[in-house]
Amino acid sequence: ENDTTMEGRRMIIALASFILFANAQLAFNYKFAPFTITPTSANLNIAPKQNDLAYLAKFCDEMGSQCAGFDSSGNFKSSVAKATSDPTGSGSLYIKQKQNITLSPVRLWPLPQSFKNGNDKVSVDFNWKLDTASTSGILQRAFARYSKLIFSHHVDQEAVPSESSRAANLNTLKVTIASADETLQLGTDESYQLSATSSELSITSKTVFGALRGLETLSQLIRYDHVQDSYVIALAPWSISDFPSFTHRGLMIDTSRHFQPLSILRRLIDSLSYAKMNVLHWHIVDAQSFPLESKKYPKLWEGSWTKEERYTQSDIIKIVKYAKDRGIRVVPELDGPGHAYAWGVGYPELLPAGWESAQGCQGDCPAVPHCVIPLDPTSPLTYPLLDGLMTELKDVFEDGTFHLGGDEVQKGCWSNSDRIAKYLKKKNMTFDGLYKEFVQKAHDIAFKNGKSPVNWEEVYNYFGNSLDKRVIIHAWLSAETVAKATANGYRAILSNSKKWYLDHPTNTWTDYFLNDPLQGITNSNQRKLVLGGEVCMWGERMDASNMFRLIWPKAAGMAERTWNYQTANGDWAVEKALPRLRSFRCHLTDRGIDADPVYTQDRPYQPGSCFDT
Repeated sequence: ENDTTMEGRRMIIALASFILFANAQLAFNYKFAPFTITPTSANLNIAPKQNDLAYLAKFCDEMGSQCAGFDSSGNFKSSVAKATSDPTGSGSLYIKQKQNITLSPVRLWPLPQSFKNGNDKVSVDFNWKLDTASTSGILQRAFARYSKLIFSHHVDQEAVPSESSRAANLNTLKVTIASADETLQLGTDESYQLSATSSELSITSKTVFGALRGLETLSQLIRYDHVQDSYVIALAPWSISDFPSFTHRGLMIDTSRHFQPLSILRRLIDSLSYAKMNVLHWHIVDAQSFPLESKKYPKLWEGSWTKEERYTQSDIIKIVKYAKDRGIRVVPELDGPGHAYAWGVGYPELLPAGWESAQGCQGDCPAVPHCVIPLDPTSPLTYPLLDGLMTELKDVFEDGTFHLGGDEVQKGCWSNSDRIAKYLKKKNMTFDGLYKEFVQKAHDIAFKNGKSPVNWEEVYNYFGNSLDKRVIIHAWLSAETVAKATANGYRAILSNSKKWYLDHPTNTWTDYFLNDPLQGITNSNQRKLVLGGEVCMWGERMDASNMFRLIWPKAAGMAERTWNYQTANGDWAVEKALPRLRSFRCHLTDRGIDADPVYTQDRPYQPGSCFDT
């Protein structure tokens, strides 16, 4: 963003105030469009040297239908003088059109695909019971968990009927699940139907994981009435039919650059479930550290930062189970052949000889970002270790996909190795050929272990249609790669760094919300190959102290885009979603999840309601 200031983001915060579950209302909202009027005469009266926000805000109001000094995200532009003196209208300035739009009182996030509601209010007994024929332990644990979240004002209260509970309309939640199969994999059905009337509260789903999504929606409908000391559902009756637009809706967490304690990972998984996300992509190892236990190759985790910052296989099994209880798939990543320095701490023979002095090899390890030493594919240990590691992890990580990285391979690090040179000569092969051979052998190991490999997009950019069609392409450099890969029959996941990388501090939630996984794709069969997307929380400048505030509420934009694709399309999509997002942010903070104000990564601008922040 050019010449932006935090004050511009704060002005957006002050534009409107929204009341939770209020009646539908008209509100002034501002839509931004390129400044195309030749900046002469009256436009130059902005006073070129004046860049005070209050002055420009006053100027906007005086102009009525137009104002200058903001970019397309609504951020204040401090270089007003330069912009107004540019007769070409370069785009540094934007006009702001003020219109009336109708804001829905519905405050659900993500917004369900289809729903009907009324204008009544029903009450729910905090001593409610579960009525179900299902024997699912996942459902029983979820009901207990959500009961504590929903009825938080009475968590420690004995189950003695109060006046408000005796008068409650609803004291039973009926849950009907069609299938007893609790397999959680890519494509597992998460649809559900929810009904809330004066006489019935029910969730119907095909799988227990659909029921979990219904429980989250219900938890956002039930609110505490402080005056009546009761729990109510406003705008009843409700009839909701819901399902996700994409099957893969994830967040990538990097535990190599900074170790994340198990308690933090559990809280992260909780937060993902609140946004109906269903994938934790665990970038568990990288060049900087190898915190993962291997029983077959026990020296691998000598590459951890310290002995205290490690994950045992027992730890991982518990995390996978914890995630499954919340409908979250855990997809591990073992990045290779690049980003492998930490592998070589315990097994130096895995790294190419002479890498320290190889030309074009960034080997300042374990520093960031200049630590990108790759594995030596010609080492007699490399493929047996990769095979053994994936074999012992295939049941630790239950998911049917396995991320194999494949990005940013510094092939110059291979240039000083006599063994590699002899191998290339014998095979009449280039460095690119060696890279491709590694990728193919890694894929074969994954296939042998019943896993579908996922690779960062460089693998597709280098080797294209020679890859097995079972490979999933993970695009991070360009959204165009998704269109190209799916056009050639490959499944793809989007994480384009300019929009869905959470370590990019200048991105606002609107970037995450408006980013389109189907950009440039019109063919219906091709669209089916777009599995969804992930936001990525890289760990170079992130640890447990700031992680959640970097993730939330921005990640919620991606969560809704991939759950209900259509809400980000059409006129005033951002303006209509904003009250719901602010409500969801409060929903997160109420549950102990740190979440930044919607338009800042700093702090609230001034005293005010959570629902205005």
